[in-house]
Amino acid sequence: MYIKWGVERRLSFIEILEKTKFFWEEYGFSTWQWQELEGVYRRVTFKKDSLMGEIARYYADDYVVFTHNGLSSAQKILSQWRPIPDVMTQRVLMVVNDPLHGHQKILHKSFLFGFRGWIDVSFYCPEGDDVHRKFSDLAVLVRNAFKIYSKMTSQVERGNVQ
Repeated sequence: MYIKWGVERRLSFIEILEKTKFFWEEYGFSTWQWQELEGVYRRVTFKKDSLMGEIARYYADDYVVFTHNGLSSAQKILSQWRPIPDVMTQRVLMVVNDPLHGHQKILHKSFLFGFRGWIDVSFYCPEGDDVHRKFSDLAVLVRNAFKIYSKMTSQVERGNVQ
């Protein structure tokens, strides 16, 4: 069910992103770009309530990056991104088309010992890479988007487009 990668048919991540845009919007993502990076982004709100009402609210930003320059882009994110007010965590999942041996660990940066938030960056290949549990929910979304794209392209090739 996975997309077969190869020299004869090198897929464009932007093409996949455009054709599965409806899928990403269903989960609260919108298209996003920063310098050479392109992908989707969402902000998740966490509320802490008590009998007296809301006592805390913070956010988590999720980025799924389809276009990037690999490890150099990850290092650029860690060196240039700054803390965002009320955002505790920024997760960046960089999608790659070849499994990265040795790059499956998470790159991490905290701001003011974590009191102002942190950034986690990880790489993921939809074809068989294990992903750290911090990114498992995003990896499932990426895998499902690729399955949808695969079904759409197989229908187009068979001429069953509606």
